[in-house]
Amino acid sequence: MVTIDSLIEGDVFGEMGFLEGGKQLRSASVVASGDVWVGILDGGKLSADFEMLPYNLRALIRSLVLKLREITATVCSLASVQDEKSV
Repeated sequence: MVTIDSLIEGDVFGEMGFLEGGKQLRSASVVASGDVWVGILDGGKLSADFEMLPYNLRALIRSLVLKLREITATVCSLASVQDEKSV
């Protein structure tokens, strides 16, 4: 397991799958280290709002999410190699 980030109040998680159009499986797990309050967004409303954005902006957002997914996979792979070397 590789910790990518620690979230604080007001942070959001789970957005990458949505922004990729639900075409990818989740890329991370979230583990709480204490009590948390979780809000669930209305997927239909979120999709409708996203579709109101200009096509080029939606394409840019999806491209950035894909790059972030690729970078995250690389970081996790490198961390895994480091873990193997330290054992």
